[in-house]
Amino acid sequence: MTATDAAAQQTPRTRLSEHGANGQTYLAYLGTAASFASFGAAIASFSLYLERSGVTLEDRRIGKMISGSRGIGGGMVVLGIILMIWAMLNYGSVARQIERQQFRPPVTGIYAITALILFFGASTVAWLIIV
Repeated sequence: MTATDAAAQQTPRTRLSEHGANGQTYLAYLGTAASFASFGAAIASFSLYLERSGVTLEDRRIGKMISGSRGIGGGMVVLGIILMIWAMLNYGSVARQIERQQFRPPVTGIYAITALILFFGASTVAWLIIV
C-alpha cells in the first residue's frame, strides 16, 4: 500500500482525530509558554520588589544576584512569548497539512525551541553557580 493509497482510505473520523491531536498539542505548547512567561514575570517582579524595598544586604553578591534575576526573568518572559507565537503558527501549518494529507513534523522548530529552553536552563544554572 502506497502513501497515496493510505491517504485515499483516510476517513473523516481519522482526520478529525488528527485535528484533535493537533489542538491538544497546541494547548500543551500554550500552557508551557504561559508557565514560562508567568514564572519569568514573577522572578523579575520579585527582584524589582527587593531592589525598591531596600531589602538588599550590603553584600555585593546579593546585589548581583537580584539584578541578574531580573534579566533571567525577562528572558523567560520573552521565551514564553516566542513559544506562544511559534505554537500558533505551528498549529495553523499542521492543520493545513492535515487537510492536504501531507503532514511533515516541524523538526527544525522543535530543535530551535529545545535549544532556547536548554540555553536558558544552562544560563540559570551558571548564574546560580557563579553569582
